[in-house]
Amino acid sequence: MNRDVRGILKLVTVVVLLSCLFGIAAGQDPQGSIKVTSEPSGAQVYLDGEMLVGPISTTSTTIKAPPGSHTIKLSLFGYQDWSTTVQVTANETSEVHATLDPVPTPTPTPTPTPTPTPTLPAKGSISVTSSPTGADITFDGVPVNAITPYTINDVSPCSHTIALSLDGYPDWSASVDVKAGETAHVHHDFPAPTPTPTPKPTTGSIKVTSSPSGASISLDGVYKGTTTLTINDVSPGKHTIKLSYEGCEDPFNKCTGNSRRHVICIYDFVMPSATENGLYPRYFVTFPCTSSFRWCI
Repeated sequence: MNRDVRGILKLVTVVVLLSCLFGIAAGQDPQGSIKVTSEPSGAQVYLDGEMLVGPISTTSTTIKAPPGSHTIKLSLFGYQDWSTTVQVTANETSEVHATLDPVPTPTPTPTPTPTPTPTLPAKGSISVTSSPTGADITFDGVPVNAITPYTINDVSPCSHTIALSLDGYPDWSASVDVKAGETAHVHHDFPAPTPTPTPKPTTGSIKVTSSPSGASISLDGVYKGTTTLTINDVSPGKHTIKLSYEGCEDPFNKCTGNSRRHVICIYDFVMPSATENGLYPRYFVTFPCTSSFRWCI
């Protein structure tokens, strides 16, 4: 019986001693406080990475923490997270205040403005005329396959070159400015053509006639034909014409023997220089012939 009482007393003594020891230890390590505020308020509070819950979980609030270094983090929708380190001292209150920055609004990607299709400038035209008409037209070096008067349509607004050509006249060209929606006019008066001078003749002609006709003609010893005849392309100068007609009397010689004679007439003349009016010398010979052959006596 006495042994049981003694055991109980020992156990109570040990419990009391342990309680005193824990009480003394607790008194030697008291806690401190952290007052947390923010602008704007209502931010969620994290202590050393742990989210607080309950009434002390959002700013403004005061939380208990053991002495030492602690990390405070604040988070609020629409604002950037904020954090800092705070030193806690026993039985003292440390204050932390944060001004939260709004989350930057992302710059919207601009919608590309569609590039408008460039409107082609309106075309113009060129009216081409000439005097005389009928000139061939060339547009910027390319034949148009048309003659004046003619209108070239669908011409781009800028400077162009028009060229005209007409037989017997000098070619002509000019630049013309064309404006959109308008008609430019090009006209050219071709100058009168310069007449080609008629070259002076370098030869003449001899017209030879006789009565009766049919006499043989020789020019400078070369047979040319029978009268009536015009001998062309005769050089200027002295020439000899010989006419002969079979069966006619020779007015210059008497006949001997019984032979048929030919009348021979020889004329020497000087061929004048050729003139512009084309005049040429003419020679006419009359043979004293009978209707039949004459025989020499």
